[in-house]
Amino acid sequence: MAKVVDMTVGSPFKKITVFAIPIALSFLLQNVYSFCDTLIVSLSRGSEAMTSINLTGSFTFFVNCSIQGMSSGFGIKLSQFVGAKNEEKMRNSVAVSIVLSLIIGTVFSLLFFFLAKPVLILMETDELFLTNSVNYVRIIFIGALFMLLYNLSDQILRAMGDSKTPVITLIICALLNILLNCLLFITDLGVEWAAYATIISQAVSALIGFTIIFTRFKVLRLKKKDFSFKKDFVLEHLGAGLPMSMQFSITALGCMICQKAFNGLDNAYYTTAQTTASRVDNFFGSLLNGAGVAVGIYVGQNYGAKNYKRLRDGANISWLIGAIFTVIATAGAFSACVPLARVLITDEYAVEEVFNLILKYILIQDSTYFFLFMIHAYRSSVQAIGFGKITVLGGIIELASRVFAVLVFVDIFGFFGAVLCNPLAWIFAGTFFAISFYVCLKKREREYNQINGISGAEKAA
Repeated sequence: MAKVVDMTVGSPFKKITVFAIPIALSFLLQNVYSFCDTLIVSLSRGSEAMTSINLTGSFTFFVNCSIQGMSSGFGIKLSQFVGAKNEEKMRNSVAVSIVLSLIIGTVFSLLFFFLAKPVLILMETDELFLTNSVNYVRIIFIGALFMLLYNLSDQILRAMGDSKTPVITLIICALLNILLNCLLFITDLGVEWAAYATIISQAVSALIGFTIIFTRFKVLRLKKKDFSFKKDFVLEHLGAGLPMSMQFSITALGCMICQKAFNGLDNAYYTTAQTTASRVDNFFGSLLNGAGVAVGIYVGQNYGAKNYKRLRDGANISWLIGAIFTVIATAGAFSACVPLARVLITDEYAVEEVFNLILKYILIQDSTYFFLFMIHAYRSSVQAIGFGKITVLGGIIELASRVFAVLVFVDIFGFFGAVLCNPLAWIFAGTFFAISFYVCLKKREREYNQINGISGAEKAA
């Protein structure tokens, strides 16, 4: 049986950093196989087919964010029970998370399948790419249930303090996905096959993930009685999952609005540059996501243990951890953006104008990467200490920032005005989440001290 990694003891810096590295690596690998998907489609079907898939990115990001937010909320809830060492509630938490995921995943599959074409048309997707984009994204949405279960298995493992196994399952997922996509070289299958390859690999990975969970963690082996949970317990999990899902979705909605602004520029070079640069940006930005998730799990476990001093110490040291990961992500994105773009773009769009646009796009995004880390770290931390509704407000701030950039800067600066959407949103939302976390933590500390009759003098001592 695997041992639960206890983040309530040991050096906060070491615990968070060591835990963050495999998570960041798993997010990187996720983007590697996404990059390989794009490369295989580009080499086998051309840049137009590649762009058709890339143009669905903000829409699929919206659905993925809804799913990831929900599973992240469930994972944070489980991490609290892990920190409190309450084994019965740990099993109940896993059981209710699985049931809710099955229901929500099925609803998502049906809903977004039928919304695919209307939404892409609303986003002003070019007719040149629309048919392939619709066909691809509908298949992706059919597999929303598998995507949710795959993400849930990862979140359960991380809540238990295991950040390494998700890397293994992701490697399996990536290799299977790439292998299946290679059929595009030897068959006349369309871009739809890339979507089928994705959902097949995610389904297999979800199965492997849950098999590992129930094999390695005896404490999580479910019995019939574990599915007998009260309404309030279900509502607690929805209270953790829905705000995160809503916040992630609102963020993604802002990205869809930005994508619409890029599409409306009516320039194929702009479209190719933006969709390709976004791939590079997502790749290196995932390092910051990994660091942020680790901070959230740390906060969740220590909040469950009611160890507020250690919780605050870890939150404070996370600024240094974020700075380290930001330097790595920024250097990587800046140095690799054009070489990676030259690999992806090989036809008539492979001109210096496109590559220069990609470089400038990355330079603008890179300058605000630390604020992106702040969003990932303190959004999950606010959720971990029980203030889920605040994450929705943070999402609204992100959305408003992006809408402002689209309405004001795009008309003035064109392509580069649209590029400012993300940096503006990251600055305002990152600042909001960081301030909100420390205000909320102060409130939790004060409540705990009052309940336990701890005076200011005793606290100082």
